[in-house]
Amino acid sequence: LRERECERESKVRSSRKSSIRGAPTVRTYLAVWCCESMWMYEHNWQRSMTSWVARKHFAYAIQAMLSKITSSVISIVLSL
Repeated sequence: LRERECERESKVRSSRKSSIRGAPTVRTYLAVWCCESMWMYEHNWQRSMTSWVARKHFAYAIQAMLSKITSSVISIVLSL
């Protein structure tokens, strides 16, 4: 269910980007980011519970999340 929500949110985001570059709502950005990061966190947590090697993937996911935060914050600031 959450995966489907993520897909829907990212479609909304991409269609928004392709349309006239208006200021995207902060709420949409946060919803997309929360959805994606929660999904990533859950998957990586399950993997890291089963294998030690996956902890590297988990660390990578956290790095990806941090870069996503910074990029979305930058785009929000630019759109204000």
